[in-house]
Amino acid sequence: WSIWLSYKGIDPLQSYGIRFDKGESKIKVIAVPIPSKIKTEDAHGAGEKSEWYQDWAAKKPEKCLKLMDAVKADDIAAIGRIAELDSLNLFHILVSGGSFFNWEPETLDILRKINLMRKEHGLTCYASMDTGPSLAIITTKKEAEQVKGIIEDYVQQMGHTADWPVHFVDKA
Repeated sequence: WSIWLSYKGIDPLQSYGIRFDKGESKIKVIAVPIPSKIKTEDAHGAGEKSEWYQDWAAKKPEKCLKLMDAVKADDIAAIGRIAELDSLNLFHILVSGGSFFNWEPETLDILRKINLMRKEHGLTCYASMDTGPSLAIITTKKEAEQVKGIIEDYVQQMGHTADWPVHFVDKA
């Protein structure tokens, strides 16, 4: 785990990352790559037009510190809750900033499935998304195969097995 130190307008050669984890973790991440015609660059500036952007941005440092504490404690549920809530908040900010809708219908379907997996099966699994429709599912190494299998079956039921290869993410 690391934090990337950057800001809008910085020369990329001046930004850098700092690793803060202990090198071992119970976390496992599963990717569900959902293609989109919308590119990440299209989102830049959309969120800043939202009436909620300033509040979200002002609270970001505090949220980052909480996330770092959760990572240091290897608290997968806390990491997942923080990441999922921030992803949902980012979605609302992008949409309220003016016509930038970054999810595909299947994104919401998979989010619902993840929520049901937590509620009905007691699995540790949380969704994290950025500016596109793809999902990263945060889970434990112990539950990773089960979570991945359920999501693969669900993607197969949707008819997207070939074009959305559900896979483990070992490096970002």
